Amino acid sequence: MRKVAVVILVAIVAIITLVIIHNGVRTIDTGERGVLLHYGALDSGLPLKPGFYVVNPFIDSVVPVDVRIKVVSTVATAASKDLQDVSAKIAVNYHPDPDSVGKIYQTLGLNFPVTVIAPAIQESVKQVTAQYTAEQLITKRDEVKNKIENSIQSRMRPYGIVIDQVSITDFTFSQSFSDAIEAKVRAAQEVLTEQNVLQKTKIIAEQKVATASGNRNSTIQEAQGKAESIRIIQEQLAKSPLYVQYLVASEWDGQLPKIMGANTDPLITLPSTIANLSAPR
Repeated sequence: MRKVAVVILVAIVAIITLVIIHNGVRTIDTGERGVLLHYGALDSGLPLKPGFYVVNPFIDSVVPVDVRIKVVSTVATAASKDLQDVSAKIAVNYHPDPDSVGKIYQTLGLNFPVTVIAPAIQESVKQVTAQYTAEQLITKRDEVKNKIENSIQSRMRPYGIVIDQVSITDFTFSQSFSDAIEAKVRAAQEVLTEQNVLQKTKIIAEQKVATASGNRNSTIQEAQGKAESIRIIQEQLAKSPLYVQYLVASEWDGQLPKIMGANTDPLITLPSTIANLSAPR
């Protein structure tokens, strides 16, 4: 009986030892940090890195905290500088600072994406959009996004939460403002069309003016040529009246008129040699 009792006692001790060892071993996976609690209070040591740890299961516990990048998406509502209602869908990529997981666990808890990050997004969107008109929120989208990101970062930095990126996936305005923007775009397109028509009309008119100017210049040049010719003729007549006969001779085709009046002198006085050749025999 005594041997049986000893065997039972040894078995019980072994089981208890195995349970203690099992409960005392903690594993921190890749992408996590461990928060060590001693009697339920935060241990002042550094966070536990990925690996195996043996702790006293009766007085110590380990809380794993995921430090990989995650995303919080929320819809924030605000008013623009010109008092237009604005709705923005914001996506924030964040991760806890691995060296600050103890502080985060102690001050914020593990539900901080809901209790801290989401309200910070709302406040940042309200603060930034109030600095811009509704139209500027569209035309200066990158500038607005950067300001919202900087605002969220400044709010989260004291808690040990790193904001990696902020994305504005959508800006939504009231229906009346959307209709006004659509009308403005349509009006701008109509103005551009009218400008194109006016430009085309202007080009056509300029071409016509250039053509008319060219024709006028040609007419002027022709008139100037004729005037110069008349001037030269007048000068030659002043020098010699026989110049007229020269001009007629330069245009004569060599044929004499077949019928002439009795008292009519020919316009050209031919030399005697030519006259004798032309006389009938």
